[in-house]
Amino acid sequence: MSGPTESPVTPSEPPARSSVSRRAIARVRTELSSRLTPERTRRATLTERLTVSRLSWETCVRLNRYLEFFGRVTTVIYAAFVVTLVFGVDWKTLVESTFNSGAPVRGAIALVVILVTLFFVALHSMIGWGRWRLQRELWRRDVATVIEQPAGGSGDPSPPGTDVTRHPPAHRP
Repeated sequence: MSGPTESPVTPSEPPARSSVSRRAIARVRTELSSRLTPERTRRATLTERLTVSRLSWETCVRLNRYLEFFGRVTTVIYAAFVVTLVFGVDWKTLVESTFNSGAPVRGAIALVVILVTLFFVALHSMIGWGRWRLQRELWRRDVATVIEQPAGGSGDPSPPGTDVTRHPPAHRP
């Protein structure tokens, strides 16, 4: 075998990063770390300062419960609508009599399904957004209470044996 000898294949090492890319990565890291600090994420937005920050603790908790209930009710109503579609309720005649005085409506079923679905999505989104803001405000106040406790505290902002939802935190913005 007098052919050319093959050299063993060695894995090539990755090329060294240039100083420009290292500086760019460092800059991105510092920007992210400055934006993701606990103080920045706890700070209320303008919308929160104008709305939920003005409410008392009890009102925030009560509104959160109401919005949770209405979110579940909207889901049940939409599920009932879908079940009626599956089991054959004639929505076409209902739509024709409502929108067109009994005259045939082209695409009546599609109209019903699209309108009800869009209404459900819009309502559920608004309820979710409201609950998110309320829960964020409750979290913000709870964190402020825990931070203000003395070092020897138990870590629980409420007295033992009490319902946290009934007792507002000591700190009020």
